[in-house]
Amino acid sequence: MTILASALLGYTAQELTMWRIALGIGAVVIAVVILLLSFLVKIVKDIDAGVADVLGAAGGVAANTTHLNALLTTNDAVVEIKKEALRHAALVETL
Repeated sequence: MTILASALLGYTAQELTMWRIALGIGAVVIAVVILLLSFLVKIVKDIDAGVADVLGAAGGVAANTTHLNALLTTNDAVVEIKKEALRHAALVETL
């Protein structure tokens, strides 16, 4: 900046230097904030992808466990069949 411009603005050379330093520090801070927010966005996307995988696995587990009640019913039927088979075996032995 020329002497005429600094005279029109009313700032001394030292004040202008301080402003330039402050603006430079501000630009560095903004760049660091942008960088950190970019990292945060990447981490959040990674977490979101992981949660989607876990949700898909949970759906598979839920689908695999829907028939457990039928398995309990089958178990009860097998117990009855076993009792009947043992009665038949006992009758065959008596003959």
